[in-house]
Amino acid sequence: MASVIKCDTLKSTTGNTAITISESGVPQLSLPMFSARLLTEQNITSNSVGTVLLNEIYDSNNWYNPSTGVFSPTTPGYYQLNATIEYRASSGLTRIIARLQDEDDVYLYGSDVLAGSSGVGRVSVSALHYFNGTSNTIELSYYGTGTSIKVGEDLTVFSGFLVRAA
Repeated sequence: MASVIKCDTLKSTTGNTAITISESGVPQLSLPMFSARLLTEQNITSNSVGTVLLNEIYDSNNWYNPSTGVFSPTTPGYYQLNATIEYRASSGLTRIIARLQDEDDVYLYGSDVLAGSSGVGRVSVSALHYFNGTSNTIELSYYGTGTSIKVGEDLTVFSGFLVRAA
């Protein structure tokens, strides 16, 4: 005979709500997450690294700082990070790289596009990254070479969420 347990909330041993179950039976997990998007295109200075400053769409814990472009979670664990940079160049685009850069200048490189004299496209980076909850940070950055390059606002996004707490 099967047993049935009916509840609407599961709590941790410390009393914090871990999972809430909706009336339709769908678990509502309280996982830290954020999503940000570029609203105004940014010019790229050739042969230099730049941080993409995005506007928050959603940030459950206020860990993404749109004025610095830095994500600094305070819950230790493994986070899935995803980012795409849309680029545009009227002339002279020779290379653009999307990357995630942590506080120790360790880079998680994404797409590396070598292009012709002009172009429109996207470069992406995706990674599972560990954060210790106290001092780790990460930001979306680019490296571009060429002239008249812009980071486009239509499809430039950065998001992350906790996959497993440490």
